[in-house]
Amino acid sequence: PSATGAARLLVALVGAIPTLVMLMTRLAWFAPGTLPREPIMWLRDPGVMAVLPLTLGVLAVLALAIHPSRTPPAHAATMTRRTMMTFVARGWPISILVVTVVILGLTLAAGSASRPDELGRYTMYSVEIGTMEIGTRIYGWHYSVPALFMLGILLLATLATWWAIARPAWGDDVATDTAARRHRTASVARMTTGALLIHVSTVLSSLGATASIRGMATTSELGPVTTGTPFSAIGPALEAAAWLTLAAGLTLWILTASLGVSARARRPESVSTR
Repeated sequence: PSATGAARLLVALVGAIPTLVMLMTRLAWFAPGTLPREPIMWLRDPGVMAVLPLTLGVLAVLALAIHPSRTPPAHAATMTRRTMMTFVARGWPISILVVTVVILGLTLAAGSASRPDELGRYTMYSVEIGTMEIGTRIYGWHYSVPALFMLGILLLATLATWWAIARPAWGDDVATDTAARRHRTASVARMTTGALLIHVSTVLSSLGATASIRGMATTSELGPVTTGTPFSAIGPALEAAAWLTLAAGLTLWILTASLGVSARARRPESVSTR
């Protein structure tokens, strides 16, 4: 669709800035010597990493509600029906719903398995080995409740932005106006789905780390016995799924930025007559 330079710049920044922020936070994990210790430990907190992509998604979606270029008013009334779903492709709501259900399932499973720590926060997971007990941190209720709150804000912001895009009256060229609005609603859907997928990546990574814990106990019958969590067998699969969902989410954000850069304002073709 045709777009002004301001509109293209907005879409490009909305996709690029969250991507750069997430890449910087991930790279900080692998380069701890180049940054102070306190920011690194703050970024490693599961609660921060779970809420961060959702917060970036909310800010991006609200920014996309701004439309720098105004559509000139139509000189005549257009009777074509106009609703939010007129511009939203059916696949996007389904994708957002599916990923949201996955998030709720993972959150319920991890929260139910969590146990309170010494401060009473549900952040621990423990396994009993005879008379001994081993424990580690897990994505429990303490981390998931704020993330669920931000998840609800993201979904509401997405619906509100879609409604705001569909609300203005038609311009003179209904086909061009429809294409432009569909492009904006798709950008909103990509940013929302990307944020959800990156959040899923954080949860899966935390669960993969929890699954990898091992403990050893000495028994009179068998001697030293090493054991782990009941779901230790799927630990590698959880880590692989975490990287895949992270890549998928960042790809959607990068795609949004690249489409904003590549979109060019179309000029009407000249027609010569004899």
